[in-house]
Amino acid sequence: GEVNITLKGANGKWFGVGFGASTMADLPYAIIVDGHGSVTERKLADHDPGRELPPTVQVLSSSVEGGQRTVIMRRATQGKTQDYFMFSATQSQIPFINAIGGSADFGQHVQRAPSTISLLQQGGATCVCRQRGGTIDGFSFAASCGPWPLSDLERTKNPTCDISTYVGGIQCCRDGNFLLDEDQEIPDHVDEVFFKWRFYFEDWDPKRHTQAVHLEWALNGCDSGGGHMGCRAIEYDVPQAPPDTPPEEAVHTVTSHFTADVMFTKCNPRTNAYCADPRNVTSAGVQLVMAGGHCHAPACLSLELWNEDTEELLCRITPMHGTGDSAQDEAGYLWLPHCAWGDAAQGLRPPPVLQLGTRLRSLKRSNSTYYHYGVMAIWQMRGAFAPEPPFFV
Repeated sequence: GEVNITLKGANGKWFGVGFGASTMADLPYAIIVDGHGSVTERKLADHDPGRELPPTVQVLSSSVEGGQRTVIMRRATQGKTQDYFMFSATQSQIPFINAIGGSADFGQHVQRAPSTISLLQQGGATCVCRQRGGTIDGFSFAASCGPWPLSDLERTKNPTCDISTYVGGIQCCRDGNFLLDEDQEIPDHVDEVFFKWRFYFEDWDPKRHTQAVHLEWALNGCDSGGGHMGCRAIEYDVPQAPPDTPPEEAVHTVTSHFTADVMFTKCNPRTNAYCADPRNVTSAGVQLVMAGGHCHAPACLSLELWNEDTEELLCRITPMHGTGDSAQDEAGYLWLPHCAWGDAAQGLRPPPVLQLGTRLRSLKRSNSTYYHYGVMAIWQMRGAFAPEPPFFV
């Protein structure tokens, strides 16, 4: 038997496919099309180009349109030797790896990903089933839509919770992806950036200093800082409001109910900079000293944190519009002033005290006049153990 194979990639750059593999370590048989349209077959090695094989494919056509080269070829299903992949009609799926280079000649790739081809019987009935999981560009789809009451995203059927309704966001923009028009070539990297950092510190004095820990929570219903409740993804969508909805009524909300303990995980502060160990929380609880909200402008309207046991509003983040040209007040920009607590002599409110069982509620509001995807609702906070316990390490 014979099999027809169609490969398509950027003209002027090499591209290729390795069959029956998920990584180069599987040593696959590969078909490579160089930037000029020449086709070769190779036996790849682990992170190595391997060796070229005697040709067995017949090129039926090679054409360029819109900056993309399409090559249609034919090959016998049975490989010439064991170095060639054997195609079989009895296979339901064929795993493969694909890559594109940065030059016309075969060499180091600039993008690569694994994926799978599904083989279906022509004219036969096929069941298309909706299920969790799936891949985007060969990478596993990872959604974080915690069960109610941790989050209402799944309850309200937010599009980010299912790959079949996913519109777009950070899972479509990974390292090595280039967001360019179809007929553009990837430009050479020319940016050179310099950073200068200045660090100030004080020697630790237990009489003056209190150990602070990093606390995070995403309204996806997970710990965006990691830990045992760590997020797989930290994005969600703001669906567009119905047409003709007045701007003041075009408001999308996300709600999360959680207890303080979900932000704590047994850990080692010497190896984990975000370590917040629940074993260090005494009956005196944890004092909140700072709460910062992470949400995306310009749709972000507010982010609130409530103590659900006392119905006290702990913090409300509202974007501020700059009006001038000074730092943190630049016209045309937004910034998110955080909440801070501390010494009354410094004009600060006393820190709220949380126990591990304290019930919290958070509400995020976004303008939904337009559709927004890849948005976030995250609390990034600092807490202080009160009083300082004998730390577990």
